[in-house]
Amino acid sequence: MTARTLCAAVVASIALLGCADGPPDKASASMTGIQASRCVSGACIMYVTVGGNPLTVKVSEPTLQVPANNANAVILWQLRTDGYEFRQGSIRFKGDNAAIANRNMIHPSHSTKVYNLIDTHMDFGEFKYEITVYDATTGTPIPLDPSIVNN
Repeated sequence: MTARTLCAAVVASIALLGCADGPPDKASASMTGIQASRCVSGACIMYVTVGGNPLTVKVSEPTLQVPANNANAVILWQLRTDGYEFRQGSIRFKGDNAAIANRNMIHPSHSTKVYNLIDTHMDFGEFKYEITVYDATTGTPIPLDPSIVNN
């Protein structure tokens, strides 16, 4: 991938963040039986917060469903809690199909408050991932394990 391609993907993602109208629509993931939210437009924003005692990470869409007709959807995680940040690798796919997920989810980029990638939707399935938010002062990691479902 060239630097020009990567820069274009980042700029497009940031532009879509400004245009997106909020979290994905709620729907039932009938294929998997999982209650999920559907990513039905070009950009899907998930809000991430940190709180509680002990500290936990919450994402507005613990299971995000991306239908086949939304290939190349930009998926954005927006961190809404001050004092915490994303870092390189804050989104990591895991489990038996992590290699397939990494082939589908491309061009990851981030700032301390926004992490994004593009879902090419080349493969169907549920892709489990770990999202890790870090305490900006101490660097303490706080993980959560949601998923993305391509159907």
